[in-house]
Amino acid sequence: HKLAIFLYFLFFILFGVLIFFLTSFLIGLIAQLTTKIPDLIGTTPIMDTIIARLENITGRLGSLFDKGTVATIEDALKNLQSSAVESLPQLLTKVLNFLTGFFSSLPRIILIFVVTIMSGYYFIIQSDRLYLLLLRLIPDKEFVGKIFTASSNLTSSLLRIGGGYIVLLFLTFAQAYAGMLILSIPNALLWAAVCAVVDILPILGISITLIPMGIVLIVSGDIFAGVGIFILYIIMLVLRRFIEPVLIGNAMRLHPMTMVLAMIAGIAVLGLGGVLVGPFILVVMLEIYNTFGLEEKVRNTIGDLLHRNGSEENVSEAESGSSTEKDEKPSIT
Repeated sequence: HKLAIFLYFLFFILFGVLIFFLTSFLIGLIAQLTTKIPDLIGTTPIMDTIIARLENITGRLGSLFDKGTVATIEDALKNLQSSAVESLPQLLTKVLNFLTGFFSSLPRIILIFVVTIMSGYYFIIQSDRLYLLLLRLIPDKEFVGKIFTASSNLTSSLLRIGGGYIVLLFLTFAQAYAGMLILSIPNALLWAAVCAVVDILPILGISITLIPMGIVLIVSGDIFAGVGIFILYIIMLVLRRFIEPVLIGNAMRLHPMTMVLAMIAGIAVLGLGGVLVGPFILVVMLEIYNTFGLEEKVRNTIGDLLHRNGSEENVSEAESGSSTEKDEKPSIT
């Protein structure tokens, strides 16, 4: 019990520290964006820089692009800047509404978190009493034992899943750090850590860090590093799509294809958050299915239905055959 309690609270402490730093990072990032984006889009000549570089490139290419095409591209870029400035207040309003909703629901989230921790704590230290209580309520020792077995197996599955995502986090960090070192990105260690932490979140992912970084590098004139960041993003995205189903599927003891289908079903029902919820629900359903012997019951039920349908078909065929014989029998006059 002491070791279980220590590991239990250690897990929640680490989880709370991770959520705290991640929330602080996101709030700081949003605060910086809300103050710097209007100046970046409206006052700084970022589009003028892009247009000047475009004219420089077209001048080097000679007559490959005519003046009309270049003018069309310049007008499109200016219209893009105007649209971005016009849509900025709506974007900031949505961000503020999201933050308001999050902080308004924060007491409920904290209450659920505290209740979850305390219920898990009492479940660990008073598992024997809980077992006796369930035996009083459900006088079936085998059924109560299956409930505890399912709970234990689900806990082990959750720990394996958490370990799988920790391994995935370190793999993402290693890939991002190696790529940024090759591209000579300043503060590569910090940015790799940010990519690894944000990549865990299904709603955000590495795109929220690498895509803006690549755009800023290209606009600032470091085309090699900017293009390299986009290539790094594609490589990491492809590797994650191959590694995550295998890694998390092994942690859940599921086939990678089953893991992918569970993710797709979760996204279809719950949105992007279903990437995590879908496989978890599948694990719970499979654990209940296996622990309580539902496979044998389903097989027997299907067998009984097939046997019953076959018997009814045989009876109907026999009745139709007897009626046919009566019709064919000659009448005695």
